[in-house]
Amino acid sequence: MKTQKENYRPSHNGLKSKIINLRTSESEKEILHRASERLSQSTGEKQNISKTIIEAVKQFEPPYFVNNYLLKQICSLHTISLPCFSGIASDFKLLNFGNITIEDFENILGSNFKDIEQRFYGEIRKNIARLGIENETICNNLIAGTEAPLLEFKNRTLKNLEDINYNRRPTPDNVHNYLSIQNYTLIDGDVLFTDLDKQRIQEKYCTINLDTPIKSQVVKITDEILKGVDELKIILSRNNIRTIFGYGEVFEICDIDGENGIEQTVFFNRQILNLINK
Repeated sequence: MKTQKENYRPSHNGLKSKIINLRTSESEKEILHRASERLSQSTGEKQNISKTIIEAVKQFEPPYFVNNYLLKQICSLHTISLPCFSGIASDFKLLNFGNITIEDFENILGSNFKDIEQRFYGEIRKNIARLGIENETICNNLIAGTEAPLLEFKNRTLKNLEDINYNRRPTPDNVHNYLSIQNYTLIDGDVLFTDLDKQRIQEKYCTINLDTPIKSQVVKITDEILKGVDELKIILSRNNIRTIFGYGEVFEICDIDGENGIEQTVFFNRQILNLINK
């Protein structure tokens, strides 16, 4: 696959982006098109071949930081909650009008059963209509006698919802915020927690990439500061100064009146130079 580079052109976000025209064969175009479709389906965003290529390239670019502790916590939370989600999906099949969908799950997690009830009774009315029964009283009596699957589903689901909400209770590290049906895989009405799901969780919540110039700049500045702090510590240690930050220390953090109210500012305590002799 050959590429032809063009001049820089300003993009809508004010940054300069390089336009690259791809010369591809028909088979390569088809591969890109299918990959773009899959990416669009997984993200819910508009199909975009350029973004597809960028996402593919990112797979070869190591992330700047992966929070493995957070990843372990989130995956553990989803593993613990999986039986509850699986139970809801399994019980949904008792209603006999298809497999559960993400939208169904979102309604259930919001304790909204209205749409499910309408579909349940709608299916029953269709079956009664096929029998040629038009008397409304008879229809209502027949419907009343078929509520058992719906009631059983709701009772069992409410119990699973209690367990899910318990797992969603606030915790000091706020891991509960990440528990979502979107982080599972639905296949033929079954809920699975796959390695691919764990990979998506890692990329979505636990990975930091230097994907913008400003992020790279912040890291560069921070690294320079930390290098300077390490060098400063060596000098301070030789002069028996152990603390860097604090009142009367090398750097003092003070509150001052700024344009937007009280602001914190770091001051260099010049008096500390009187203690530096070697």
